[in-house]
Amino acid sequence: MKKRVIIISLDALSGSEFSLISGKKGFGKIIEEGAFCKDELSVFPSLTFPCHASIATGCTPGHHGIVHNYLLKPEADRDYWNFYASNLKRRAIWDYAAQDGKKVLSMSWPVSSGADILWSMPEMTPAKPKIWQPEIFDEQMQIFRDYGNGKFAEEVFRDQPNLIRYWFEGKQPELDEQMLEGFLKQVCIRNFDIALLHVYGMDNIKHIYGRNSDEAHSYLSLYDTYVQKFLTFSDNKREEGEDISVLITGDHAQKDVRYLCYGNEVLRRAGLLSSANGHVEDCDAYFHGGGGMAYLYVFDKEHKEKILEKCKTLFEGNPAVNEVFTADRAEELGCDPNADLIFAAADGYAMERAMPKEPVDKWGIGLSEDLKADHGYLPDDESYRTMFFAYGPSVRRHFEISSMCITDITPSVCCFLGMKTDKMDGIPVKDLFL
Repeated sequence: MKKRVIIISLDALSGSEFSLISGKKGFGKIIEEGAFCKDELSVFPSLTFPCHASIATGCTPGHHGIVHNYLLKPEADRDYWNFYASNLKRRAIWDYAAQDGKKVLSMSWPVSSGADILWSMPEMTPAKPKIWQPEIFDEQMQIFRDYGNGKFAEEVFRDQPNLIRYWFEGKQPELDEQMLEGFLKQVCIRNFDIALLHVYGMDNIKHIYGRNSDEAHSYLSLYDTYVQKFLTFSDNKREEGEDISVLITGDHAQKDVRYLCYGNEVLRRAGLLSSANGHVEDCDAYFHGGGGMAYLYVFDKEHKEKILEKCKTLFEGNPAVNEVFTADRAEELGCDPNADLIFAAADGYAMERAMPKEPVDKWGIGLSEDLKADHGYLPDDESYRTMFFAYGPSVRRHFEISSMCITDITPSVCCFLGMKTDKMDGIPVKDLFL
């Protein structure tokens, strides 16, 4: 039989939730009849776009080049997401598939904009604010024409007419539900070899309510209903003589947050940065915060060493900072080798790149009012792991994987499908497939 693979990313799925999902119908069936890992490592920084680039390339952020959710643009008036596959420095699973003559279908996968994917609707929207207006429809469709497959998007939206508005607004759980239904319809009619889907509603819920909130636990039940639909799809295809393996992975966990550290306010007070109307105007150094971590970049090359020493002093003893790493540790950590300093946040804190709107203390720290949980942290904490599940005719049954990393997924799939690859940081999971 022709072997095909579906990879589903369930955003913010945490290994600490294994006991909550193991008794559910969908996840429980995989645990009984498929393969799973409740101790899957993420990468650093464990942010959504770097993580999904790592899943797709099998490499760490420092090697594939997507080192943050946002592009480094200190003086821009808004954030610019790291949407574009052209920014990848390593080839992704869709590149290996194209090289091998295989067809890929992808919906809402981060860092896939403009990628060589036959059927593609990349995770990309027009600029904020997220206010729906008639002209937004045309703007959103133009994005799919420019960076995906416009005809494919039109067919999906014809079947799911409310999806385009939910897509733009990010309204959950309606977006996840509509996107899932649209995806399932497409994999039924397309002769794909590899299909990719990113579902991210629980990430939003945890940011708003906290990682152990009732709302987050309820969303786990929604995730399980999604899993059930994919297992049914795989079972039905097996009865029709088809071999479709369903791989389900998280990208990162989350940690609860009580305080925000506004590092650029610290730099402003030290005379290393100027701002106006809440935006950076000019900077000798910049604090590129991202939840559980931050990069510090020095732009004044003439006085770099002096500024770097000053920055180390400024953040020494800051309660929001658990560890400070210099650039020579970037390779070991798997993050940006161009950063001059790398901060790992302490538990309970998140690193913020924006300028504060309310007063903060001498460390640049203020209460976190709206953000209850975040990610981006070092992945070595045992309570901060994610999970992996696999199910299908070719997946080993009753198989618990003791440990793995999200970078191991693409090597495993490429090995299973017989696709040649470049050297990756990840390795195929031994004995995952029969």
